[in-house]
Amino acid sequence: MKPSVFFTNLFIFTLLIAHGALFFILKFATFLLFILFNIKKLRFNRSLLSVMFPFFIYFLCHLIGTIVMLFSGEKYSPFLLEYQTVAIFLLGIIIFTDSKQIDFSKPLEATAFIIGVICLLVHILLLLIPESVIILFNNDMMKETFQVSSGPRKILSIEIWGVFHKSSPVLILVFGKKFYHFLCNKNIKYFFISIFYFYILSISGTRANLLAVLLVLFIILLYYIFYVKKYITTAVLLFLTGFFLFSVLVYSLITIKDSSSVLKDWYLISYINLFYDNLSIFLLGQGPGSLVEFARNGVGTELSYLELIRTFGIIFAIVIIGIYAYPFIMLLTKRNFFSFSIAISYLAYLFIAGTNPLLTNPTGFTALALAFYFMNHHSAYD
Repeated sequence: MKPSVFFTNLFIFTLLIAHGALFFILKFATFLLFILFNIKKLRFNRSLLSVMFPFFIYFLCHLIGTIVMLFSGEKYSPFLLEYQTVAIFLLGIIIFTDSKQIDFSKPLEATAFIIGVICLLVHILLLLIPESVIILFNNDMMKETFQVSSGPRKILSIEIWGVFHKSSPVLILVFGKKFYHFLCNKNIKYFFISIFYFYILSISGTRANLLAVLLVLFIILLYYIFYVKKYITTAVLLFLTGFFLFSVLVYSLITIKDSSSVLKDWYLISYINLFYDNLSIFLLGQGPGSLVEFARNGVGTELSYLELIRTFGIIFAIVIIGIYAYPFIMLLTKRNFFSFSIAISYLAYLFIAGTNPLLTNPTGFTALALAFYFMNHHSAYD
């Protein structure tokens, strides 16, 4: 394996596998090695304007938000501010790499598989030895990377041990890609890989992951039957059946009240009160890294899109959401089955990120960079 390929794999691996302050230093170190051994593959030319412009707009929003925060005297976490700034810089370099020469798809798939295996092993451990949850709750490194339910959690009357790796939503991109390959190639290997990722996303214990993977499965299958195979009657029946079942599923999930949903309801009310009482925060935001009093950890909540408004203000928040939506729109304009599958999978990630803090962190930036990568990848059918 060439050093450039090895350090590309290592960089993606460290970005997604482990989380926390200690591992952030490791991520930055592997990033430097990635740049060092791939320096010739960076590209800066006019053809990149469609990618560079959204990145610089994002960076400008972050810079202006930081200046406003510093001059307004808002309380902030220096580490969090530095963390977000460096993460945006990492995003920029990833976007500027030549998709013809650097393959991010294989490192993503390898890392996603490792994350899936880890989640599966933890899940089996909890099923066999429920008491082991105490070890997971008391281990600082595990708590930084995993969210494990304190007991079996009921989803649709089924009790499961929720094992949520903080990068597991990225697996939805790999699931969409592998399900596409299964439908096109009818290869049993891709069928079992798709089942594996479907199961891992389903046992995460989060409603968003479960709804997202079902939605991706249904929409990609519907597209295949209607547009690829031209089975119009079958597609209509599938749509009506799927729409009914999915509506029942959504209703069943949103009517279940547990500690997580109650907390999110309280966060929603807190945001509304914050914006109502402080119009300046709604318009200008409090700045990247600013502290929020009603959050459990003091630095942000799971409601990512409302957190964007609190951080950057409504105008910049809309601009940033537009940047995240940009590769989704561009993938749809390619008008082929592969790009559509990736687009829907990426949209599902954005849906998951709406109720999890996975938008403006290394995982979120990695998902955005991968969406840009697939958008620019000329040899998409790999």
